[in-house]
Amino acid sequence: MLNKSVRFRLALASVLLLFCLGASPVQAATTTLTGTLADGATYLIDVPSPWNGTLLLYNHMYFPPGGPNPALDAGDPATRDFLLANGF
Repeated sequence: MLNKSVRFRLALASVLLLFCLGASPVQAATTTLTGTLADGATYLIDVPSPWNGTLLLYNHMYFPPGGPNPALDAGDPATRDFLLANGF
């Protein structure tokens, strides 16, 4: 039986593969929203134009309270660019 990490990676790879089948090479214009919540957590939201109405949330990992907590919108630039180019 596969552990959670392996299952998650396989599911993510499958989803990205499906998106690649309909990929558009045109980079969309992007609006970036940033901020800080009351508990100090930061957020970063990139909204492509046109937006397809689907919001994907990226959970970068846990950071202990009081330490730096950088806002990230994707695991790597290639993934970010692909998702934005496809309206996500």
